[in-house]
Amino acid sequence: MGDVRWDGTRWVEVAPAAPAPDAGAEWLRSLDWRQFEDLVARAYQAQGFAVTPTQSGADGGIDLVLSRGGERWFVQCKHWKAWKVGASLVREMRGLVAHHGASGGIIVISGRFSEDAYAFARESGIQLVGGPATLALVTTGQLPDASLLGGTAQVGAPTAAPHSGPPRCPVCTSPMVLQRARRGAHRGESFWGCVRFPSCRGIVPAQPSEAPRATTAAGARRASPRRRPVRSLVTALLAPVAGIAVMILGLNLLGGFLDTQARVSPGWRPDQTMAPTADPLPPRTIRVGGQPMGIAIDPGRHRGYTANFDSGDVSVIDLDHLEVVDTMDVPGRPSAVAIDPQRGVLWVTDYNAARVRGIDLATGDEIATLKVDKHPDHLAVDPKKHRLYVTCRESENVLVFNTAKNKRLTAIKASKPGSLALDIANQQLYVAGRSASNVYRYDLRTKEWERAAFGSLGAAEIAVDSDRGRLYVADGSLSERNLVVGGSRTLHDSNASALALDTGSETAYVVDTEAETVTAVTLD
Repeated sequence: MGDVRWDGTRWVEVAPAAPAPDAGAEWLRSLDWRQFEDLVARAYQAQGFAVTPTQSGADGGIDLVLSRGGERWFVQCKHWKAWKVGASLVREMRGLVAHHGASGGIIVISGRFSEDAYAFARESGIQLVGGPATLALVTTGQLPDASLLGGTAQVGAPTAAPHSGPPRCPVCTSPMVLQRARRGAHRGESFWGCVRFPSCRGIVPAQPSEAPRATTAAGARRASPRRRPVRSLVTALLAPVAGIAVMILGLNLLGGFLDTQARVSPGWRPDQTMAPTADPLPPRTIRVGGQPMGIAIDPGRHRGYTANFDSGDVSVIDLDHLEVVDTMDVPGRPSAVAIDPQRGVLWVTDYNAARVRGIDLATGDEIATLKVDKHPDHLAVDPKKHRLYVTCRESENVLVFNTAKNKRLTAIKASKPGSLALDIANQQLYVAGRSASNVYRYDLRTKEWERAAFGSLGAAEIAVDSDRGRLYVADGSLSERNLVVGGSRTLHDSNASALALDTGSETAYVVDTEAETVTAVTLD
């Protein structure tokens, strides 16, 4: 877990210190999407660009806007850890650049690009920054030569502004001070340390010519003329006050000296008690991507997937160990996910583009694109009958697709449908109304609606366990409604905004969109 800093409104986690070169890939993986985007923004600021972050969901895939000398560049940051980024993302950026008349586009990722992506970038003038180039950018503020990138040229890169004098911190862009290591394997070596240590642990290796000059005690002494002491009443009265002031000043200077000596270079371990830490998470809770809006569970593969609207990706969760093990980049702004475990396909909504995309989990490739109504926000899938059900915020229908043929079949008329829950065994579709505070049940065989009186739910997220006859509702808390005998109970009091069930292990995975966490709740 990284350090935290005050951004003017709240405490936010900042990136851990830059690593030694051989640990660079692992360090990039340790960042979350906010830290990654913040480091990219600060790197371009260090090059002399004015950097403007876009609002969440604004301007499609644009995360940052760079301005300098009358030119304007669009930047998209993708904290993608394992799978390659294909050409579709480059095509999307080219379209944004052309539509808005920008000078160029840049895509910065923590993973790798495919050969098709590089080929399309060379044709379209989009700059791709990935792998070693990304590490160099966020740690030094500069892009390396193409020879360091395995022969892959960077296309259309803004030129870096030369700098002189002390470097800026690669993490927070604060001034840096020249230090000498006093312990560890690098004892005696020089390095630049951030003035904000320990809240920021940014460091830059110093060149041999930048080594601090030793100063002898004799050369530092300055002779002062002797003065005859003046013993007066005023001096006697002021002496205690002056003594207290000198003591306070001395303690402050000593604290600053000790703080300076605590700065260390890569591989050295500072006193961990000096760095502030974020609040610990509750038991069986993990952090996921930015603003998770929906979650899907694949019990057979022991995986969970969250649609992260702000960070524009999908977090992959190992359910056995309850940890994020991968991040999938997806086009646009994902707001909901659903899993077809038989075909190994993850269906993901693109809220801004009015699309639902099918992602092959084995390859990470997009294998299907379904056009839907404006602002799709909930999904349900029936893998046996090859059906996908979609609700959209601007629609009065539940859209039905054949996932085997990727074809739209029909639209079920509903009144402001919101969250969906599918009872596959009984062929019943539960629909939570967005504004009517009710849940309705639709029989997929008779094509008839039935109002289910489950009380006030608001725009709740719902899930159904047909074997146990239970409906689960996330509407600020996680509650269970008995579909057989009636009655309800509260299972989890935290801010529950979305959920998914693993009926085999009798576990509900609850999303807190505001805290950006997922919690495993036992259904006993």
